[in-house]
Amino acid sequence: TLNPTELKRFINLLVETTARATRRNSELEQELSTASKKISSLHDSIKEIEHDAHTDFLTKLANRRRFDKSIREALRASQRDGAPLSLIVCDVDHFKTFNDTWGHHIGDQVLKFVAGVLRKNTKGQDIVARYGGEEFAIGLPNTALADAMTLAENIRAEIARRKLVSKTTNEDLGSITMSFGVAQNGPGVNADGLFRDADAALYRAKGAGRNLVVPAETEERRSA
Repeated sequence: TLNPTELKRFINLLVETTARATRRNSELEQELSTASKKISSLHDSIKEIEHDAHTDFLTKLANRRRFDKSIREALRASQRDGAPLSLIVCDVDHFKTFNDTWGHHIGDQVLKFVAGVLRKNTKGQDIVARYGGEEFAIGLPNTALADAMTLAENIRAEIARRKLVSKTTNEDLGSITMSFGVAQNGPGVNADGLFRDADAALYRAKGAGRNLVVPAETEERRSA
C-alpha cells in the first residue's frame, strides 16, 4: 500500500507519462500526415511526368509513342473480341508552303486548329494523336471502314470550309485542306501493317489531287 506521498508521486508520474505518450502520438500523426502528403505529391508528379511523356506539347493530343502503344492494345482487343478496328492517317496539304508564307507561329496555330477539329469529331474510346509534323492519326475501335470513311469525310469538309484569320493581325490566311487514308484491320494484320495500309492510302490521296479521303486497298485489289 502506497502512502499519500508515494501515491501523489505515482499519479504525477502516470500523468507525465500519459502526456509524453500523447505528445509523441501527436508527433507521429503529424509525421505520418506529412509523409502522406509527400507521397501524394510525388504520385501527382509521376503522373504529370508520364502524361507529358505521352502528350504532344503543341496540340495536347497523344504523341506518337502513346499512339503506337494504344493502337497495339486496341488491335489486340479487336482480334480477341472479333470487333472491327479502323485507322485514319491524315496530314495538312502543302503545309511547308503555308509555313514558309505565313511563318511557323501561324503554322503552329493551324496545327492547334486541326487538333481541335479532330478532338471535337471523335469520342472517348478513339485514339487521336499528332503522329509527327503535320501528320495526325486516329485509331477507331469498334468502327468499320465505311463509318471511318464517313468520319474522315466529315473532318475533311469541316477543315476545308473554315476560313482562317490571324489572331494577332486579323489578316485573312485563306483556308487549308487535308488528305486522308483509311484502313480497317483484317486477319493477320498487325499494327505496323495497318498503319502502312492507311499511309499508302494517304499517299494515293495526295497523288490524286489532295483534299480527299481514300480507303486502303483490299488484299483482293492489291493482288489484282
